[in-house]
Amino acid sequence: MSAGLAGRRSPPGGDGALRLQILHVAGCPNLDALRHRVERSLARLGLSATIEEVEARCSSPTLLVNGTDVTKRDVAQHPSCRLDLPTAEEIAAALLPVAGLWARMSKVPACQAHDSKRGM
Repeated sequence: MSAGLAGRRSPPGGDGALRLQILHVAGCPNLDALRHRVERSLARLGLSATIEEVEARCSSPTLLVNGTDVTKRDVAQHPSCRLDLPTAEEIAAALLPVAGLWARMSKVPACQAHDSKRGM
């Protein structure tokens, strides 16, 4: 299943593709929360991307940006419930360099630190 999330601009460079995948087990209770965090992070950064959702034997849910887990952990090959969802800061830190925005932004937007306190 894929869901398109529209923002204001596509990431620069290469073919303009930003590859996002959410790996999850069937019925994962944390999938909606991660979808929401990713959607808000993309919107705040003004990016557009398609998110591919993949049912897999993994720590669920896991967010991959261009094949790398945003939490910098190894992707587990056994089904388990992941209680340590990526924070807004981890998602932004993974998206910014891939999108080529580090040169234009010196830090993660302050609004994200505020959102993480509310459990975004």
